[in-house]
Amino acid sequence: MGANSDEFELLTRLLATLGNTTGSGVFVEQLGAWNNYARALGTFHGQFDMLLTPTTATPAPTHGTGNLPKAQEWVLSTLDSTGLLRVLAGFGLLDGMVNQIARDSLAIVPFTQLANLTGTPAMSVPLHWTPEGLPMGVQFVARFGKEDQLLQLAGQLEVARPWMQRLPDWVTTA
Repeated sequence: MGANSDEFELLTRLLATLGNTTGSGVFVEQLGAWNNYARALGTFHGQFDMLLTPTTATPAPTHGTGNLPKAQEWVLSTLDSTGLLRVLAGFGLLDGMVNQIARDSLAIVPFTQLANLTGTPAMSVPLHWTPEGLPMGVQFVARFGKEDQLLQLAGQLEVARPWMQRLPDWVTTA
């Protein structure tokens, strides 16, 4: 027994609806693109053990950053609950809005998508902090199947620059 759709966030339900209305030809085409990304990353890892990137494009986003505007959320929620979302998605009438949502999301986390799409192991560790004491993640992407290297590196970094007990000033003074 799985979760009911209303137990998921609206954007997750939107993505599921879009996935369920995507034709097999488009899906196969996208798989080909993802395969090309995986091959390019494999070539990179032929020379380098790890790819190092920031985790986010900016210092820690505040809670709610990236949320849909309330009006758009209400419209999508209403369309979803009535079943019209699936109909509109099936005709491609939501493509522009979905592309905008994707662009807005990628503006915050552009670096993590490569590992997500390719199934390559990656980790984010908080190695830097803002002046306000908020963590800034650093992402390491390893060669396919090398999760063990990420775990070893995480252990070494935790010893060199401990983060488990590090809390922002506003947490310790509250």
